[in-house]
Amino acid sequence: MPFFHVALPALALVAGTAFVIVERQVRVPLMDWTQLRSRTFAPPSG
Repeated sequence: MPFFHVALPALALVAGTAFVIVERQVRVPLMDWTQLRSRTFAPPSG
């Protein structure tokens, strides 16, 4: 069971970080990061 509690979250963190780094460098990214600044797209706060 230690594999599921330690290695998989670590792998997810590495994969997520790699995704963000690659997506910020490519010409046509899969995710439009400017949408995160939009009030209509962002989750409600408060």
